[in-house]
Amino acid sequence: MGLLPGHTEMLILPLSEKEVRERLYQVVYPLSHNQPMAAYKEKDEFLFNGQVKKGHFRISRRVKHSNSFLPLVGGSVEETRKGCIIHISYSLFPSTRAFLWFALTVSLLTAVIFLVQEQLLYALIGIITGVSCYAVARVSFSRALEECRLRLLPVFE
Repeated sequence: MGLLPGHTEMLILPLSEKEVRERLYQVVYPLSHNQPMAAYKEKDEFLFNGQVKKGHFRISRRVKHSNSFLPLVGGSVEETRKGCIIHISYSLFPSTRAFLWFALTVSLLTAVIFLVQEQLLYALIGIITGVSCYAVARVSFSRALEECRLRLLPVFE
């Protein structure tokens, strides 16, 4: 388990890689023009945005409001004799990771500076701020992860 929120899982399915890709095409609104799209669907009917290519995909859940802790879902599909294995990783978007690292670094540096100056109250405030940012990130990511998994996993059933 890393410092930043994330999750990985592996699915073993009796589907071929092509069948998995076709199922993803049905629920992923393409962000690139060279990806096939379910022609009969309106844009609002798709569950995810992203890219689906042979052997891998990179998607995120479609939302109507902003959500900084939305998981970025990356997956690779390996063909086997009796189906396929899908490796899925859920992580924060790069910009959210950068902001979280920045907030944690500033909080820690603030705490260290005030500790050196023997101002314990301000040092404690810096530590509490950093811990609070981290806790909010963990909880928010966990909620968004569960919502994402509830929509993604039935696609493969």
